[in-house]
Amino acid sequence: MMSIPLIFLLIGCCFAAEKSASYNVDPSETSVSGISSGGYFATQVQVAFSALIIGAGIVAGGSYNCGGQMSYTS
Repeated sequence: MMSIPLIFLLIGCCFAAEKSASYNVDPSETSVSGISSGGYFATQVQVAFSALIIGAGIVAGGSYNCGGQMSYTS
């Protein structure tokens, strides 16, 4: 079930990669940031794609896999 959101994330990245060329984006200087629930997601992206992400700015977010031990996720 985890693969479905990952597929959508990768599809979105493919479309973003096409557009980023027109904005003169340097892929080696890519960072991620988020506030609150966006911070949780930014943490997940930074850990999952650590080879591609140069850094992360997270404000009021949680740690990686912080909800992994919750009873409703199993």
